[in-house]
Amino acid sequence: MAVNKGDAPELITLRFDSLTDDIKMQIKISNDTPFEGIMKCYRKNFGINKRFLYDGKEISESDTPLSIGMEDEDSIEVDNGVY
Repeated sequence: MAVNKGDAPELITLRFDSLTDDIKMQIKISNDTPFEGIMKCYRKNFGINKRFLYDGKEISESDTPLSIGMEDEDSIEVDNGVY
């Protein structure tokens, strides 16, 4: 059975930009990978009370770039706050 290109996971680059600190980072991730691991790592290194936003909406740990419509070179805003 042939696999359509649209069905295969795609590696994309995402930028994380802090709204309150001077922290910027860029990662490559498969578009079907949940954000859980990335969020835990970011919080461990830069602070536990962080919210992750895409297009003004909060991202959950179970979201994937594909599930929220992200594309290569998109940015995630990181904000301090209770989540």
